[in-house]
Amino acid sequence: TCQQIAEQVRKLDQASRPRCLLVSPRIRASVRQITHDTLPDLRILSYNEISRDTNIESVGMVSDPPGKAA
Repeated sequence: TCQQIAEQVRKLDQASRPRCLLVSPRIRASVRQITHDTLPDLRILSYNEISRDTNIESVGMVSDPPGKAA
């Protein structure tokens, strides 16, 4: 999963877009922990840290491969 995140971050870098990952509040700390060494400058925010009027544009999605149990 960290590799998938890194691939999406590279796309953001190429498009000169901010590096931010929006995640569920319950996994925010875990995602920060697994990405810290590889992507130390990646901002990781949970849904409850942004206001309702914040414009968000999804440019990618990271998920488990098909058939893999969570």
